Amino acid sequence: MGTIAARDCLRVLELTEQVAAALLIAVRQGVRLRCKLNRSVAPEATLKKMMDALGADIAEIEEDRRLEPDLRLLLERIRERAWTLYE
Repeated sequence: MGTIAARDCLRVLELTEQVAAALLIAVRQGVRLRCKLNRSVAPEATLKKMMDALGADIAEIEEDRRLEPDLRLLLERIRERAWTLYE
């Protein structure tokens, strides 16, 4: 029973990583659109650094396209802990 629980836990973690990767794409798009609408407000330095890091990995979404390659790349970044969460 312990091995089944461990496999279930691993699956939950994998799904959580996938959701986090999708959210990173959505957040990047939302911040970009917000900054475009309100040019007088610049994002905080930490947020700008993260948006620049995401921009280096994934292209802006201007029209419908496959997001699977972006999601896979972001999953790799999450798993390798590419970003500093706290300084």
